[in-house]
Amino acid sequence: HSMYEYGYGNPFIDLITNEALIATFCGWLIAQSLKVLIETVKHKSFSIDYIAAEGGMPSCHASTVCSLTVSLFWWQGLASPISALALILAMVVMRDAVGVRYQSGIMAGVVKDLTKFVMGSGASGERLEHADGLNEKGGHTPLEIFAGVVIGAGVATIVHFVYGAVKASLGIV
Repeated sequence: HSMYEYGYGNPFIDLITNEALIATFCGWLIAQSLKVLIETVKHKSFSIDYIAAEGGMPSCHASTVCSLTVSLFWWQGLASPISALALILAMVVMRDAVGVRYQSGIMAGVVKDLTKFVMGSGASGERLEHADGLNEKGGHTPLEIFAGVVIGAGVATIVHFVYGAVKASLGIV
């Protein structure tokens, strides 16, 4: 398929009617909204920081890339090169979130603890003062990734069938 086989000829209409884009945005929005809700319930108060927070339940990264991947599976088929590309991208993003990013969050906590210990002994320095700003919630646990995958795949499937039904009711092929 060439990129000219899709769309209606109007870039704005093409953008807002792109099934994969709609599913991906919805997957991200639902996961991010759930994350804010879960953090608000957990801490018994709302903070604007929850909206942009990294890490936590569910993984928005996993939800976003899985929404894209599953949407492309539905739209383009499993054998399409673009579906394969999306699957590889999803695997890399999720592996990074549960691996490197999660481990860096653990290390940030260790560095903070060590810095408090060292500074308590009277040591000081510019680099030590930066340790407090390290992010301990930079990655995801496997459960957070799994929740993101379920949300993303579910959202993409729902969008696919709703989108198809709307197109059929409007007589659009």
